[in-house]
Amino acid sequence: MTNKDTYFDEPDFESHMNFLIEEASLIVESDPFEALKIFNNAYKLYDEVGHFPHEILDLSVSIVVNIAKTDIDEAIKQLKIIDVEHYELDALNNILIYVKDPIHIDFINDRIQELEKRMEDD
Repeated sequence: MTNKDTYFDEPDFESHMNFLIEEASLIVESDPFEALKIFNNAYKLYDEVGHFPHEILDLSVSIVVNIAKTDIDEAIKQLKIIDVEHYELDALNNILIYVKDPIHIDFINDRIQELEKRMEDD
């Protein structure tokens, strides 16, 4: 949309959010930490847009799983970016592939059981 007084494009926050999510999706496997930064910038646009595109859920899982390839502790810390329990469960199951430490395995399995129980109760 063009502002007739200035001839500049008015900000289209939804298009910008979608662009950021697409950009993060393209680099998440090679640079999940940069994808996380871009994801956070897209997340900040929620107040302007009022909703998230569904792709943000898949992106959040992909970011966490790709971080787990190099840093399990950071991946566990970043689980907070996943807003839907079903998607968090998916991420945890995928993270288990990269976990070697029994303490992390126990923690993740406990979290999986907790989520599954909560989802059954709902």
